[in-house]
Amino acid sequence: MFHLMGLRSISYSAILGITLSVFRPSKPPIFASPDAVLNSSVATSASRISCPPAFVESWATDQSDVKKLKQFDWIMFGGGPLQSSTGDMMAQEGVNLMPTLGLTEVGPITSYFPRRNRAEEWNWFTFSPFLDLKFVKEEGHVDDVYRMIVKKNAFKTPAVLNTNIEGVPAYDTKDLYIKHPTNPELWKIIGRSDDLIMHSTGVKTNPNPIEAELQKSPEISHALMFGRAKFQAGVLIFPAPDHALDTEELENKEAYIERIWPTIVNVNTSSPQHSRIFKETIIIACSSKYCEYTSKGLVRRAVTLDKYKAEIDAVYRTLEVGPQNPAVFNGRTLGRMPDFKEVRDLVKASVFSVLDQSVRDEDDIFQAGVDSLCALSIRNLIVQRLRSSAMLSKESIQMLPRDILYVLSSISKLSAFVYGVIHFDTVKGEKYPTARKETKNEAPDNRTVDEKWQIIIESKETVVKIVEDAPAASIPLIVLHGASGTLETFPAFQRCTSSIWAIQITDEAPDDSIEALALFYYHKIKASRPSGPYRLASYSGSCVILVEIVMIFQRNNDQVVQFDMLDHFPTYYFPELNPDLVQLDNPEWFEAHIKHSLQAVMGLISRTEGELSATAALRSKELEDAFNGGSIQPATKQLIKRVSQLIRMSLSYLMSDRFMEASDRRGDGTQRKHWSPTLFRSFVSSIRPRLAVYVAKEGIRVKTPMALMDEFGDDLGAKILFPEARVLHFEGGHLDFLGGNDLLKSIQNNFS
Repeated sequence: MFHLMGLRSISYSAILGITLSVFRPSKPPIFASPDAVLNSSVATSASRISCPPAFVESWATDQSDVKKLKQFDWIMFGGGPLQSSTGDMMAQEGVNLMPTLGLTEVGPITSYFPRRNRAEEWNWFTFSPFLDLKFVKEEGHVDDVYRMIVKKNAFKTPAVLNTNIEGVPAYDTKDLYIKHPTNPELWKIIGRSDDLIMHSTGVKTNPNPIEAELQKSPEISHALMFGRAKFQAGVLIFPAPDHALDTEELENKEAYIERIWPTIVNVNTSSPQHSRIFKETIIIACSSKYCEYTSKGLVRRAVTLDKYKAEIDAVYRTLEVGPQNPAVFNGRTLGRMPDFKEVRDLVKASVFSVLDQSVRDEDDIFQAGVDSLCALSIRNLIVQRLRSSAMLSKESIQMLPRDILYVLSSISKLSAFVYGVIHFDTVKGEKYPTARKETKNEAPDNRTVDEKWQIIIESKETVVKIVEDAPAASIPLIVLHGASGTLETFPAFQRCTSSIWAIQITDEAPDDSIEALALFYYHKIKASRPSGPYRLASYSGSCVILVEIVMIFQRNNDQVVQFDMLDHFPTYYFPELNPDLVQLDNPEWFEAHIKHSLQAVMGLISRTEGELSATAALRSKELEDAFNGGSIQPATKQLIKRVSQLIRMSLSYLMSDRFMEASDRRGDGTQRKHWSPTLFRSFVSSIRPRLAVYVAKEGIRVKTPMALMDEFGDDLGAKILFPEARVLHFEGGHLDFLGGNDLLKSIQNNFS
């Protein structure tokens, strides 16, 4: 009865007339074991059982107990989580499970005996209608996660009031919930905000579901994830009693990790990319440092992890500076001047150990599933072995390009480069410069390019500063997003040597018109840079927004000194470059046009090579699955939504009356209107900076109809509307041409 559940039962009996089934009086008292509770409940013909989850776990192991449970109206459990596998099995067997949730500061918060449509909803619940609850979206999660806040109202005043919501005193529970995908009344608790691990990149790992999956292994007693303020997550593993080992022996530890590795690989497949576990971040607990528990039998996370602070610090120190012991490869210490085969085997082993699968030497490893976190781990493994081989100076190793795997994305290319580093010190030639030089007075930034980029793309700001140059007088180049609204195609901009900012679509951005969106971006830019001059550029589908933004700046007497469009031009919004085919008021036409446009996007990104090939391949595959009736990933759903909105807004802007002129009359006497290049030229003639159009040779021009290639193929039709426009051509496709050194140099210098 120490728990609130027991005390609640006594009060409910007095208030509601519920008959309680209890143990017979005896001395000493009967211990409330799972068997005793179930047998007594059956003997007294009880209709409901209220118990902790551990009892349900125990009953689930005996099929005869499960059969007994089916005769009860409800099995109510609370005080902790029930394993999903146990709950699923019970529900499938016909046992009616009901999770109950209460807070010391509030009391019971869930409704009793909810109506469910499906047995698999056993772990979802509804909240009491007498509570005034506020759900605040928690940032940094792949899925929508909400923190629950209980507001004071006429029925309930929380015992603790630690915040204020909408002018009302409230209690921030710090508990995290997700909504049911189809029933908005159902919720599920997934953990606490103070359990969340905030990484150095700004993203968060929710350890609870990952730990629960790991603990399904018979070899693991408990698992505790760590990694706060670190780029990479790790895990502390407590072996099950039957599998205890002497962790002082390295061979025993490695053998144990190999035994549990299939479980970790399986968990990684269902975890967010930033939350995956790698072998180098696994710590095996030792018997002298035991796990701390609460009175409910739950692990005291903070206290237990604090016991292993030294080991956790050592893990990240090793990742940063490499192991202190010599690297051993194929049974021997790496010696001086290894031959090419040894270097290739070293690189191959590093790739395989992280990717956990084999790839051919010539294959692009990003196509095989490597992402930024994997790339960092692969580079770390190679650097560790190079460092401990004593074949290179510390300075030479530090100069290894941080983005080396993006540039050399196959085992054969990477091996050749590493072999060259060892034998010829080629890295000193700075073949792949990745960032501007630091000034003498500037503290070095030790974050990797991957870490910096992860922070950039996780930003929730509209204006994101990719590179901030040291000179205060530097004028940043501000580049508008592509059709996706995101910054994921801009990693190469980190190599710029002068300031470069980017604009992305955020939740607060208007989506009703180009005019509203451009004005919104104008105010955001002015907030970051109150006075000019301004350098502005657009990439891909944002070119129409750029036109309106430049006009707004000029109307407000702000000086614009650069006006660039990267591989797109407004007239490419017209189907087959023909404005007469536009039927914005026809939903069927618009839906078909959107589908055609998205298929064109697929065609463009399928040509991508180099650094963005993995991202492009993923987006193309997801779009293809969506077109074929497969499941639509959240990112793909967002992409389709934003592309559709941008096309509608851009066409509405271009087809507005100011660009339409009357022509002949139809048979019904109404006036026919045509889009007028002359009216558009007149409209943009006031734009003072000279337009520069950057054309990728394998970019959007390949979508030009063959009959119009002579007219549009060279300049995308830019000189029809901007006769003085400069047109520059660059190698590459619509995405990967952004990483070309010539283009980066040109956009940085194209202003006066």
